[in-house]
Amino acid sequence: MLTTFGTLFKTSPYYLKKVDKSKIFIPKWKKFKDLHPVDQYAVLTKNCSGIWTEDEIREIRAYYFSMLSEVDNMLGELFRVVPRDTVILFTSDHGDLAMEHQQYYKMSFYEGSIRVPFIAAGPMFKSNKKNASLG
Repeated sequence: MLTTFGTLFKTSPYYLKKVDKSKIFIPKWKKFKDLHPVDQYAVLTKNCSGIWTEDEIREIRAYYFSMLSEVDNMLGELFRVVPRDTVILFTSDHGDLAMEHQQYYKMSFYEGSIRVPFIAAGPMFKSNKKNASLG
């Protein structure tokens, strides 16, 4: 069974229960008239122009974070079952604003939309190595 809220985000109740909603950061919210015209257009076309309560924003972000947890778990399962000499590359075509800049989904040049994950695993890669420039 999938659960939805506010956006087209879908997740399972199992992962949604794992998100600690009390720790979810609520982005700063501006009045519509104070947004840049490009953001005003995006807010309107993404159907984000309503009055959102902090609880609603927190809930939308919780759904997004639970989806990330679900993908993380699936990747963990994949890493556990493939042979150790398998090379795995994981990335995405876009991020999601998750209510940052008063928008969800993608289609902007804000960091949340354009930054994507890249995970490389295999015998030629050092384990637990991070590149500081990637965050």
